[in-house]
Amino acid sequence: MTHTRSTSRRILRGSARVLPACAALLLAFALLGCGHAAKSSSGGDTHAADALPTPAGGVVARVGSYAIGAQAFKDAYTEAVAAEPAATRAAALPPSFSSCVARLASIAKALNLTMPSKAQRAAKCRARYEATRDEVLSRAILGLWVAAEAKELGLQVSLGSPDELIGPRLQVESKRLAKLMTHSALAQLGALSRAQLRAYYESHHQLFAVPAQRDVRIVRVAGEDAANRVKHEIAAGKTFASAARGLPRQPQMAVHAFAPRYEWGDFREPVLNKAIFTAKPHVLAGPVFVSALYGYFIFEVLHEYPSYQKPFAQVESKVLAELPAKLRQERLTSFAENWTAKWRAQTRCSPGYIVELCGGAHSTPGGPTSQAADVLG
Repeated sequence: MTHTRSTSRRILRGSARVLPACAALLLAFALLGCGHAAKSSSGGDTHAADALPTPAGGVVARVGSYAIGAQAFKDAYTEAVAAEPAATRAAALPPSFSSCVARLASIAKALNLTMPSKAQRAAKCRARYEATRDEVLSRAILGLWVAAEAKELGLQVSLGSPDELIGPRLQVESKRLAKLMTHSALAQLGALSRAQLRAYYESHHQLFAVPAQRDVRIVRVAGEDAANRVKHEIAAGKTFASAARGLPRQPQMAVHAFAPRYEWGDFREPVLNKAIFTAKPHVLAGPVFVSALYGYFIFEVLHEYPSYQKPFAQVESKVLAELPAKLRQERLTSFAENWTAKWRAQTRCSPGYIVELCGGAHSTPGGPTSQAADVLG
């Protein structure tokens, strides 16, 4: 599930909106874009949402047999804008956004900021409106997806009157139902058999493989002439530890010039990795030039440890500890994908109210499924 998500992807975690924080007043123009539409300090803009456009038939969107009416949407929009921080409240209402444009001008003046042009303020107001609209609708649609699926599963669903359909009650009820749906989706997992553990082990060998390793004596020397001299001294009987003593910037993983159980990649330099793993054991090798920064390396491979697969008996307890969580995630992901496809196909949105959860709407890859997975937890 990709780990940066929009506020709308956390919509069923509570009825309060999670707002992006304004870093500081000194962020000037950016401050004018922080937050979405909201009522003015006088409270008059709270009722201005009644002026929002009403689609033909008075229905903003349909999810199966459920309809999101224009008034229910306006009420939810009003609640959303009322939650905005007072410092940046501005009623963003289409089509002119005039109140919002004027409000942004007053904010800029009050904070002694450079005044954005009227076109820039209008663009910000439109962005505020669209973000709030999309969040309100996405929250409502996901909640109704839960309710519709729960109803088909035979669960008791209580959403109140049509005018209250997408209010706080839906958020509480859908959260309760989502937990029951998740439990139902996972109920068939049951206890894991040894055959299942073995099958997982066989299909995930890479997780239980031990890579090839080598014991290496190694020393770093800055210059080529000095490196050749050190190699000659080691060949004449001087130990690697003695040769490395007093030389700066020796490999950190080598203690007294000895790196035990060295694996490919322990040293970041590909040239050195390749040299170590292609060298013959008990043969003094180098100097190997790595870079102007790291200089030259002289080394000797003392022992080879070939890669091998840990036997099942040795890792069975590890598989038993890890597999339930993996299977749970796989099951929830599969359920979320099917659930999203099913209800997205049954979601119809009116022009001007299209979000990516609507059937046929453009969406980011995995976006709707990711939002649905968040609801299921």
